[in-house]
Amino acid sequence: MPDTAFSLDLWQQRYPTLYDTVGAQGAEACATLARQFLSGTACRNPARAAELLGLVTAHLAQLGLGSCTVAGAAGQGAVVPSASMAGAAQPALVGRLTTARMGSIQVQADAGPVTASQAWWMQTPYGAAFWAASSFLRTGLYVPG
Repeated sequence: MPDTAFSLDLWQQRYPTLYDTVGAQGAEACATLARQFLSGTACRNPARAAELLGLVTAHLAQLGLGSCTVAGAAGQGAVVPSASMAGAAQPALVGRLTTARMGSIQVQADAGPVTASQAWWMQTPYGAAFWAASSFLRTGLYVPG
């Protein structure tokens, strides 16, 4: 993905709740961090690469990484983990509902069998969507000879 452009306006339209949580600076910081998860040559389709970048950015914002940005040395936003994720978006269920109770409110969801490399992505609906949409990046084509 040769430096896919991140459109803050488009991301804000697609993920308004997350944008309200992290703001412009947090979204930009998450997008900067999200680029590290995508290979520079893996996705040659710019539209597809931009969609994947948006999903990874949303995943990071949902995890609360964009809510703890500070100014870096060069004036750029840098992502700094904080002890309290007070600004983080509310957690969302991923998977199908397996248990629901009203008294003392208990809800459980199951995403099915999850591999070790998939587990981090399955924490948010955006990460799960990225995992599904990026399956072509984890599949190799064997050409004999």
